[in-house]
Amino acid sequence: MPSTVQRRAAAESRAAIAQIPLTASDTEIGAGVASAVDPIIKAIEQRRRKDDLVSDGYLVLL
Repeated sequence: MPSTVQRRAAAESRAAIAQIPLTASDTEIGAGVASAVDPIIKAIEQRRRKDDLVSDGYLVLL
């Protein structure tokens, strides 16, 4: 089951993709895709930091 962060990142990505006009140039498409992928990358990085804290022996309270 996806976490809240993952669901939020997916929703933000879908919203960013929906904002790309059908007549967009390559540059506009690239910028739109970058903004769509950014929330996913942030969610992955957040998960890695959490996993690193757990693997280093820190207690993580969520």
